[in-house]
Amino acid sequence: MAVAFAAASFSASAADGCGTNAMRRVVVGPQPTANALYAHIQHVDMGSWQTGFDEETFVYIGEVHTNSGKTYKIGHLKTSWGPACRATQRLFIFDAGDRYLGQYAPVVVDAKHIRIQGSALLFPFDPQDGNKLDLKEGPPPKAWLDGDNPEWTPAPAAPTPGTAPPPPGKGL
Repeated sequence: MAVAFAAASFSASAADGCGTNAMRRVVVGPQPTANALYAHIQHVDMGSWQTGFDEETFVYIGEVHTNSGKTYKIGHLKTSWGPACRATQRLFIFDAGDRYLGQYAPVVVDAKHIRIQGSALLFPFDPQDGNKLDLKEGPPPKAWLDGDNPEWTPAPAAPTPGTAPPPPGKGL
């Protein structure tokens, strides 16, 4: 009986695409914005996976507008990998010009349940456990979502045009 159960579990897992390293990429949301935002995180550290995953789904959530006139574009990335279908989920923040600003991780939620209200993102969690991320003053250093404190990881600073990095061992 145990052997039959193990075989059935493996079969179901393979049918779901887990552990196949299929590297299937899905982008959801209005085009061309969703594709442009996803492209911006494909080659950044802690952005999109390059290899070793089964499926990666980027969902463009929409725009958040602050009272000061700033616009942030929001994306959610879920990367599934391994025979057990483990998933890594992150929330990405971009500016109005589609420039990647940084991310919160982990943010474990079905992206279709994230709502925008004014300058805030609302999540389908109990308010006592944290269900709101307000960007009115910019991305806060930590969020309080579903009893967890995902931290803000800013995008690496871009080098100033026309400057070269210091030689190795000659830091600033």
